[in-house]
Amino acid sequence: FIRTLEYAARDLLSFAFMFALVFSSFLALFYLLFVSKISSCATMLGTAQMLFEILLMKFDASELTSASAFLGPFVFA
Repeated sequence: FIRTLEYAARDLLSFAFMFALVFSSFLALFYLLFVSKISSCATMLGTAQMLFEILLMKFDASELTSASAFLGPFVFA
């Protein structure tokens, strides 16, 4: 297992960096758009939790739709 991780370390680090960059961008977008409209976006940590729930497909999209008729579904997609 360790040899496999050593072999893939460079690729894993580049993936982790890119994932962190894209995730933090979406975190800032959702926080700034929905901070005053959705209670789970009241803090950055709450917004991050909501985004992870979206990634896991365990999120109710009606909350985003009710917050903003156009931007909610647009950023969810």
